[in-house]
Amino acid sequence: MFKKCVRWLSRSTEKYTYIWLILITLSCFLSSFFLADLRLDTNLIRLLPENSALFQWTNKLRGPIGDGGYFTILIESNDREKLLEAADYIHKETEKLHEIYFANYRNPIQFIEKYKYLLLPLPLLERLYDYALRLEAETNPFTTDLMGGHGEPADSRIEQSKRRSIEKKLGQFSSLREYNENPDGNLMGIIAYPRSMITELEDIRKLYNRIDKISLEAAEKYNVWSQVGGSQIKNLREYKSIIEDLGRAGLVSLAAILGILFFSFRSLRVLPVVILPLLVGLVWAFSLVPVLIGSLNIITVFLLLILFGMGIDYSIHLIRQFQKQIQILSVGEALYETFSVTGKSVAISGLTTALPLFVLALSRFRGFSDFGMIGGLSIIMMLIAMFTVLPTFLLIAYRLNFITSSVTLTGSFPPLGKKSAVALLVFIVFSSFFALKSGNLFDYNFSAHTNDIQSVQKFEKRHKKVFNQSMVPAALYLAPDIGNLDRSLAALTNALEREESTIERVTSIRDFAPEKEEFDRRIELISQTKEIFKGSWYKHISDPDIKKWVTDLRSWTPPEKPSDIFSLPKEILAYYLSRDGSNQFLIGIYPAVSRRNGHEVLAFQKELEQAVLPGKLQGPIGEGIVFAEILGLVLHEAPIVFFFALLAVALPIYLSNRSFKETALTLFPLISGMALMFGIMGISGMQVNYLSIVIIPALLGMGVDDGIHYFRHCKSHNYDILTTQKELFGTLSICTLTTMIGYFGLVMAHNRGLQSLGLLACLGMTCLWVTSMFLLPAFLGEKSN
Repeated sequence: MFKKCVRWLSRSTEKYTYIWLILITLSCFLSSFFLADLRLDTNLIRLLPENSALFQWTNKLRGPIGDGGYFTILIESNDREKLLEAADYIHKETEKLHEIYFANYRNPIQFIEKYKYLLLPLPLLERLYDYALRLEAETNPFTTDLMGGHGEPADSRIEQSKRRSIEKKLGQFSSLREYNENPDGNLMGIIAYPRSMITELEDIRKLYNRIDKISLEAAEKYNVWSQVGGSQIKNLREYKSIIEDLGRAGLVSLAAILGILFFSFRSLRVLPVVILPLLVGLVWAFSLVPVLIGSLNIITVFLLLILFGMGIDYSIHLIRQFQKQIQILSVGEALYETFSVTGKSVAISGLTTALPLFVLALSRFRGFSDFGMIGGLSIIMMLIAMFTVLPTFLLIAYRLNFITSSVTLTGSFPPLGKKSAVALLVFIVFSSFFALKSGNLFDYNFSAHTNDIQSVQKFEKRHKKVFNQSMVPAALYLAPDIGNLDRSLAALTNALEREESTIERVTSIRDFAPEKEEFDRRIELISQTKEIFKGSWYKHISDPDIKKWVTDLRSWTPPEKPSDIFSLPKEILAYYLSRDGSNQFLIGIYPAVSRRNGHEVLAFQKELEQAVLPGKLQGPIGEGIVFAEILGLVLHEAPIVFFFALLAVALPIYLSNRSFKETALTLFPLISGMALMFGIMGISGMQVNYLSIVIIPALLGMGVDDGIHYFRHCKSHNYDILTTQKELFGTLSICTLTTMIGYFGLVMAHNRGLQSLGLLACLGMTCLWVTSMFLLPAFLGEKSN
């Protein structure tokens, strides 16, 4: 059946060459209309399955509460009067924008001065009381520190984080300013909150441009420095950086691939024949992405780059075989022989690459499934292009004398001897066992996969001078009424009071307007804390900031009754009430652990899941738990996906030869190569992360190609290893190198996730090349004896 199809294609393209060319051109023209809709979406929530609770809550709550995201406009000037005028101008103009819910640059100073330490929630006041006891034990020369133990640190790392949180919060109260500004008073910040969550890059870009225009107008009008930043434009910066990375990497990879192809074919005229069919296949594939997938994401965006390096192998094998056949056959017969023999190997290797990718498409994690669907579809389209577009281009190139007889790639290395092969195999087994035993192959640090953008870092340094703590909760809930709010806060407080709780603080409107019972309890705790500080020992406190707020607390007199909820200042109400006018209540959860540490974020998510919360409470949503959800999905599904991906690689190989023994020999360099890669990772400390892990099933498909070609060629030569090595070493090495080059450009990316992916792919392809070119021949040689 396969040979009949190849025969028909050969005769058809030979007879109707230019009709085929017109059809190919027309298909590319039509595909270009769909390509115009191709977009990149950097929103992490799109990586989650649509039926997940987090995905559904995010879509449902994007209007009432958004995601806590914001824009920040920083203004700097040594002229205080101009600084205030610019801030007032930007504030008023920004609030006029329909997309902005509210903007603020002033603190409700009178309200905060009146209620001050009563604005600390009960758990924080309880910590303050314990902190005061510890501070006295550490400072008072007439007391003994009975809390520290036998010279051991009394606080765990989480407790230390909570202690620093108390010191920072109390420091703010003692040095409260009317405006959001730095201690020097020459840098001011305005926070602008959108009406709803913005997920589309184009919408973020439009709103950013409007705010940036206001910022620039103020800078020019009042002669100040001004710049826009904040969490809402993170995606824009990420998008811009990724596009720049891919553009730079693409140019480097393309130049390197062209150089390698020229070295391989010794001709510039043959290069369009190698490249154009591949590009046609990619155009076909990516034109279907807007229809089938919708958009690219941060994991699939680099696929175009690496698929170019992968698909070029097919062209190289087929063109070199055609060059060989036209020396002894007519052009039509040469075309048939090329695609009936080498074409079958290309088809099998292509399917073994596409199938594990399609297995990925079954994953619930969209990072895996989109990568698998787009990657697998692209491989199939490139294979179709090899059998439809390439024959047409070969015939045209032959008639134009662009294709001549092949140039033999001279030079190869002999296969390993038996002892060397056994030694390498022993090293592979022990190093991979060591790597798996160490359990240190996965990198849980999310911050290691972000961008290093100098302009962003400069802005963040200025931002921290004005806003010195996190402004975006890691998790957000929405309570429909005051009863559900109070019950939810009670449950979360119970969780927070656990000794090793990962929750640092819970914020809500109740921080500012507690019910009477809690108000009385806060008064009691503050009185007890003030009692501790009554003695003169506090004068021995060495830290001036701590001493300042202790002095302030000692002299502060609390009010007699709490504030009513709806009489709170608008700056507070705007943040803690829903933004759709329904008067529902927000609850923000801030973690005591690093938001970028995967282990700790998972523990934070687990603690929230275990908290017994009212059934009417909606949520949670938030960036912190999005990371946790992504990590949980990756860790849960990766082993299953990889197992079935390996089966998908083995299946077409077995069906093509109907022999378990031959299948095992073909897969041997793949399995040993992957083991060697893990072994080197374990020894060197290299790790895989939630971005680069997707390349492992792709390596399963790419890495088996050399084994397929080598074994089939060796078998056809009656297991003559030296002849096979001489004929295939150069071609397979060139193919491996061109695939690696597609990834090598990613190593130069600013995005460290793309960097790690490029490094892992290059290491994997190198290991697979070593086992295919040296280890497999040693065992096939034994077979021939």
